Amino acid sequence: MISVETMQFFAARLTFAAGIFLFTLLAVLIFLSSKERLPRFEKLPRNKWIGLFGGWIALALCVPHAAVVAPAFLIPWLWPIVVIVPILGFFSVDY
Repeated sequence: MISVETMQFFAARLTFAAGIFLFTLLAVLIFLSSKERLPRFEKLPRNKWIGLFGGWIALALCVPHAAVVAPAFLIPWLWPIVVIVPILGFFSVDY
């Protein structure tokens, strides 16, 4: 029978290996990029819609962690903040 500590160690190793693979793949793609392909990928980080949905996902993942350390008066406001802040960023960021 496999113990919980062994499974956690395996999960940590697997996550580390996946991170190494991901960053190696990104490094290879960056080194292989050319001037002809650059304008196509240059628009991607500036896309407001990707930022809007990415902001919602990131903030939604943070709420369970913030609920543990947030003051009691702030806990009911965590989910409205998740909804409103990316929308404000969508309309106020001009990049």
